[in-house]
Amino acid sequence: MSVWYENSPLMQGVLIMLLILFTVGSAVGVIYIKHREVQLYITLQGLKKQYEQSLEEQGRLRLEEASWGNLARIEDHARAKLKMNYPQAAQRVVLH
Repeated sequence: MSVWYENSPLMQGVLIMLLILFTVGSAVGVIYIKHREVQLYITLQGLKKQYEQSLEEQGRLRLEEASWGNLARIEDHARAKLKMNYPQAAQRVVLH
């Protein structure tokens, strides 16, 4: 007893072509997925670098914020850069 695809050379050719097509298609799919994986990995590395830079900047900004919260530093800045001084006792007005 023979199978249906063994009797027809045309059917055998079609089956071989389909197998070749599926093999080439799967190879192209694997190549595409590998290429996409590399692209995403490169993007991930860039985002990690950007994240680390953001963390460093956040640390610097927190230090700067802490130093600006120091009243002595604010007073020094007001005296040096803005030329501000405390008012004399006669210039002060007290409201009750």
